[in-house]
Amino acid sequence: MSLHLGIRRPRKHRAVDVIANLRNQVAAAADHIGYLERTLANTRAKRAEAEQVVVCLDADLVERTEERDQLQAELATVRAQLAPYLAADANAGAVTVPEMERDTSAIEDQATAPIRVTTLREQFGGSAA
Repeated sequence: MSLHLGIRRPRKHRAVDVIANLRNQVAAAADHIGYLERTLANTRAKRAEAEQVVVCLDADLVERTEERDQLQAELATVRAQLAPYLAADANAGAVTVPEMERDTSAIEDQATAPIRVTTLREQFGGSAA
C-alpha cells in the first residue's frame, strides 16, 4: 500500500533549468574573463613601466661606476704625489727615546738571576725508597 499526499517533488534535471543554469555560468565566465583581461592589461603596463625604470637605473649605475673608477684613479695619483711629503713630515715629527737603562745601584733594585727549576730528588739528592 502506498501513501500519496499530493506532494510533488520538482524534477532535478529539467531542460529549461539546465539551460538557464548554463547561461548563468556563461555570463559569469564572461565577466570573469573580462576581469582577467583587464588585470592582464594592467600587469603588462606595470611591467613595461618597471622595465623602463630598470633601463634608467642601469644607465645611472654605469655612469656612477665610471665616475667612481675615475675618482679612484685620481686618488691613487694624489696619494703617490703626497707620499714623500707625508714621509718627511712623519720623520720630522718623530719622537725618539733613548734605550732605557735601569739603575741597579740601590739594593732593592738589584737584578735577580733566573730561577732554577728542578725536581725534589735532584734538589735534595734523595732516592726512591
